[in-house]
Amino acid sequence: SLSAADAPDGALLDIAGAAHRFGGETALMDEIERRLSTHGYEARAAIADTPEAAWALARFGEKRTVSPGADEKTLRQSFGAMPVAALRLPPETVYALSQTGLKRIDDILLRPRAPIAARFGAPVFARLDGLMGRAKNPITPRFEAPPYLVERQIGRAHV
Repeated sequence: SLSAADAPDGALLDIAGAAHRFGGETALMDEIERRLSTHGYEARAAIADTPEAAWALARFGEKRTVSPGADEKTLRQSFGAMPVAALRLPPETVYALSQTGLKRIDDILLRPRAPIAARFGAPVFARLDGLMGRAKNPITPRFEAPPYLVERQIGRAHV
C-alpha cells in the first residue's frame, strides 16, 4: 500500500491487493469513513483506477466506485454528467469553460480536443485523460527531509 497527502483536504491511498483484508472495497471505505468520523472528520471515500477518478467520485459522484478496468462507455456514464470542476482545474479555468457552454465533463468529451486545448490549455485534457483512465498518474508520497544528515566515511586519510 502507498499513501500520499492530497492537499488541502484529502488523502490518496493505493489499495491494490489490500481491500480483501477489510472485507472488500465497500467495507474498507466504510471503515475509513467511520474511523475518521470518530475523530471529528467528515469524509467521503471513493475507489477508482486513477487518482483523478477517485477524487471526482469522492467530491461529485453519486456512487463511490467504478469497476476496475471499466470501458469508455461506463466511464462516460459515471463521469459525463459531472461538472467540469470534477477535473480539478483552477477556478478561473472552470469559469472560463462554463462561459463558453462547457459545463459538464460530457461537454468536453463530445467536442474536438484541439480548439479546447488551444483556448484553455493542455491541463484540461491531462486531467480528462486521467479521469477517463487514458493516462496513469501514480500516487507520489511526499516525505519530509530529515532535519539533519550525518555521514561517516571510513577509510584511509588522504594527505
